[in-house]
Amino acid sequence: MKRILIILLCIWQGAGAQEILVPYKTGNRWGLADLQGKLVVPTNYDWISIGKDYPGGYFGFKKGNQSGVIYNRKEIIVETGEGHEYAVLDEKFILGRYKEKYDVNKAYNSMEERNAARRNPREMHTIYNLKGQNIYPENFARLSIIDTIGSSARLKKQSKYTIFYSVNYENKHSIFVFDIDKQLITKWLLKDYDKFKLESDLPVLSMRNAVFSAQKDRSSPEELVSFDLLKNTVHMSSKIVSGKNDTGKGSPLYNGDVKGDPSSDIVIVESGRPSEIGKKRKLRYDMRFIVAGNSITYSKSDQASNRQNKDFTLPFKADNFKVEVLYSTLPPTKDSIERQIANVLVIESGGKKGLCITDSLFIPPVYDEIKALISHGKTVQDLSFLVGLKDKQTNNMKYGTIDVYGKTVIPVIYDEIAIDQQYSSSRKSFVENLYNEDLRVSINKKSGYITTTNQVKLSVEYDSIYKNDLNYLQNESEFMVLNKNGKYGLLKFRYAGNLLIKPQFEKKIGYYVENYKSKKGLNLLALITNEGQLYAYATKDGLIFAGKEK
Repeated sequence: MKRILIILLCIWQGAGAQEILVPYKTGNRWGLADLQGKLVVPTNYDWISIGKDYPGGYFGFKKGNQSGVIYNRKEIIVETGEGHEYAVLDEKFILGRYKEKYDVNKAYNSMEERNAARRNPREMHTIYNLKGQNIYPENFARLSIIDTIGSSARLKKQSKYTIFYSVNYENKHSIFVFDIDKQLITKWLLKDYDKFKLESDLPVLSMRNAVFSAQKDRSSPEELVSFDLLKNTVHMSSKIVSGKNDTGKGSPLYNGDVKGDPSSDIVIVESGRPSEIGKKRKLRYDMRFIVAGNSITYSKSDQASNRQNKDFTLPFKADNFKVEVLYSTLPPTKDSIERQIANVLVIESGGKKGLCITDSLFIPPVYDEIKALISHGKTVQDLSFLVGLKDKQTNNMKYGTIDVYGKTVIPVIYDEIAIDQQYSSSRKSFVENLYNEDLRVSINKKSGYITTTNQVKLSVEYDSIYKNDLNYLQNESEFMVLNKNGKYGLLKFRYAGNLLIKPQFEKKIGYYVENYKSKKGLNLLALITNEGQLYAYATKDGLIFAGKEK
């Protein structure tokens, strides 16, 4: 008995687990394989689709003049003809759309009919349940979701009801309720009305705060209708519009208790803001240089706009100097005085450059190049300086960084330091803004990544690192391409930890699907040809879902 219970438990646990399959390619044909690369659905398809429209175990397919949906290794929807599209919405139901292709050889009754077919091709919208069954075979000319309400017993944190608005091929309007637990249309709130429209020019948050006007046919009176959820069931309320001018807009259509206090989340503080009385304010100075001809004035003001001006004498012998705009915050002094600068003086002496940051903070003129770096990666802006020195033997420029006190942060050894992954240290602008702490560096034709504090993130060993220039909708294609010894990988900077795929593929990675089929940490890589076409999918471990054509 105990053995039987264990077997049943294993079967129950296995049934609850979603099998994860990956499109598998042989030649130009596609099938499906498991995560070990074993083919489980033969490569009989021209194309197999993945992505946001196909969550869980669902896939779209095309095969000859047929298209449809695969689930649990089986074709559950099969339609004939071009122009069919499908979407599995949050594993609640499947929507299908067919757009008729304009046929130049088709005979039309008139030129107006032909032009209408060309400009506005006929569409057909279908609702399937999750087994692939068409639950309303008459289909719809138009179909849209207008609200979701209730709580599902089958899916956690999902609504029980989806409310649809539809138009049939006789231009009749309907509102119906789809129950995702029963997988059926359970109620038609309105059926085949001549008129249905929103009675407001303002946007609404949901059906429950909206009023609509509706009319069954020309002989019927006009109604004002609204919808609500009562005891987890969708209800419609209506009233007849008594006269043409009596629209009743904005008036309530039914009475009842409002559950909950709509203002309960609003907290009003009497004073409007926390009082600052008795709170000691930090002293802050705003400082700048003012140049008039050869005369330099140093200006400093506090929060109360008390300004102090004094003549300033350059601390170094200078052949030339100029003002560069630089709005930044300096590290606070020992007595916690905040210092905000508006500009700096760039000093040139004997062909070398230095800086006057304040009246008492200087960088000696010993560098061939210097520019400001403002890092926005932290809560407080960090100011540092990118500096360059010419190599005495090769006369090539080498780059590094220093802090505001002139102390070396990144040694001056790199041929290039890229700013925010794309801008080079050779740019002429004086101020560069950093929105990422990772810097791409190059030395002796090899590239890597270090942080602004000189921590190695990616060793300097790659032949090239560059931004992926391909853009694929609905997939992640913004990353850095890594190339080493003719093999390709990727590096994606993320707040929750960088994604690194070491170079191991002979094909480039065009995009990747993060958390494929909702499996956390599973990133499905799309390998592409030189023409940008999908070659095959792969995993970070080097498994390629492709076989040789027989």
